[in-house]
Amino acid sequence: MKTIRRKALVGVLLGALVVLLLPQPAWAPRTFALISMAGPCSTPDGLQGSYTGSAFVQRFEAKGEALTALADVSGVCTDGTTFVPMRPATMPLEVHIQTSSCDVLDFTFAPFDTGTFVADLTNSHTIVDATTKGVRRDLCAIKRVIAKDRGIDKLVLELNRLIRVEAPKPT
Repeated sequence: MKTIRRKALVGVLLGALVVLLLPQPAWAPRTFALISMAGPCSTPDGLQGSYTGSAFVQRFEAKGEALTALADVSGVCTDGTTFVPMRPATMPLEVHIQTSSCDVLDFTFAPFDTGTFVADLTNSHTIVDATTKGVRRDLCAIKRVIAKDRGIDKLVLELNRLIRVEAPKPT
């Protein structure tokens, strides 16, 4: 049974790698909207292990004064011998910006509960740097919003511009 789980995990990881290597059409979101994540995890039955997974950020949102990323999340919690996969799900992940400058945006996600395990991503940094064409302008806009404390809604707008998601049109 463990061999089947390992083969399934390897198949999923290879499939994800193939998707990442395919060329993206011009209308596709920037590649950093797909984020690799890792950190400690635990299950209700006592398994303590490591979470490895990914999140595809659909858009950023404000939940009160908290910044969240609505993301398609998948992954597995394992101690090396037992694998606990999560059902791929769309969920809000709380975002904490660590550093913001015109050259780099560094953020982490708060711990999240998949229903089968809890993953702690507080030490798993996601870094967007200005080496991607056209990103520096967006990073500078985010830095200005944070420095001038213009509010969560303006920050959400700028982060969504960064991943090329348009703001919803008023009805």
